[in-house]
Amino acid sequence: MFEFCVTCYCEKQGIVKFAPIINNKNPDCILELNGIEYLIDVVTLFGTDDYRKKKTKITDLLNYLGTIQYPISLCVNIHNIDVSKINASKIKKELIDYLKVNINEYNSLHTFKIAKHGLDGEFIITGYNKSNSVSLYLMNSPMDIYPLKSIENRIKEKLGKYKELGFPIIVAICNSSDFGADWDDVASKLYGAMRAKYDEITNEANLCLRADGILMPKGGQVQYSTLTGVLHFDLNGGIGLNNPDVKFLPNPSAKVQIELPNSYLKMIGNEYTINPAWNYGYH
Repeated sequence: MFEFCVTCYCEKQGIVKFAPIINNKNPDCILELNGIEYLIDVVTLFGTDDYRKKKTKITDLLNYLGTIQYPISLCVNIHNIDVSKINASKIKKELIDYLKVNINEYNSLHTFKIAKHGLDGEFIITGYNKSNSVSLYLMNSPMDIYPLKSIENRIKEKLGKYKELGFPIIVAICNSSDFGADWDDVASKLYGAMRAKYDEITNEANLCLRADGILMPKGGQVQYSTLTGVLHFDLNGGIGLNNPDVKFLPNPSAKVQIELPNSYLKMIGNEYTINPAWNYGYH
């Protein structure tokens, strides 16, 4: 599905070879633009099946715990869940036992931590509610964290896989309602924090790149020079597969650059700055 979306976008930019086989390697497509061929390949930040299994288990667990007959509200923070070991009935019993002991503490924040029965997390008592059963609010889950941790590893894998082919490489990350990562989270991982630089001629401040993102030079050493950049496809922000919201995040250290629409960076003088149209979304 994602590969089709990426290929359709590339066809609007230049000449495309779909699913070529080169030296027994099979990238999603080759994009030829201004006489240069770029290898394009989609990266998945983790396995779809693993993601959905964990998400389903978390939903099932919260629904099951929601049957506990206590008129309180709980915030839930999940660090990890092991789908092969999760035991909802034992987790429920331990939570009930905790609530019985701390029933007089409902008016203040109280935290029940658990790191067994397939669950690592905590339940924070936030107060009473108007119903007879527990009300649960999910604050955080492994799904929120894992994609960002995997970005660099997945990029490394793609660069290593296609290095011998000699093409400049563009990886594509797709974000949908249940899979992927938002563009600003990807940008923060690639470029790190920003700094403001004042232009005395224009009397304007531009956001410039620091050196703490994974694409930025470290100790004078260029990072991932065969990576031309990252395409981010948001299937939520556009109109599904046919018209996704696409942003291009170029690698400032790339050996081969490319100009694509809606680029995150622009060159001012001899320094990359964030495209002013994008400043609204960066944190």
